[in-house]
Order: sequence, then structure tokens, then C-alpha cells
Amino acid sequence: MFFEMNCTCEASFHVDADGHEEELWLMANRFIASHISCGYMAPLKVDNQERTKPYNIAFNKEEKES
Repeated sequence: MFFEMNCTCEASFHVDADGHEEELWLMANRFIASHISCGYMAPLKVDNQERTKPYNIAFNKEEKES
């Protein structure tokens, strides 16, 4: 497997290795994560958590039986 990445800040990442695909993906992801501020990659979109309010709903005993 071969990776070659060049950032706009002139950093580069080149790897040519076989049999260690998981480690290569981790190293590539670390390079990408560290160069988001340079503009090399856009950050991942993350859904913002909405603030919710708990509601206590009271049921009448008559409604539960029917």
C-alpha cells in the first residue's frame, strides 16, 4: 500500500509498505487531522446535539385501563 500526501504548509507524508494497512490508515488519519488548520483537509462534519427538555406526562388512571 502506498500513501502520498502533500500539505499546503509544505509538509509531506510518503509511505510504501505492505502488510500493515491498519497502522498506515492510522498514520494517514493523524496527518490529516494535524493539517486541518492549514487547509489541507476540511474537518469532519459532526451533528450538534440539540438540547432537549424532559416532559413528565401524567396519564389518568381511566385512560390506562381503556
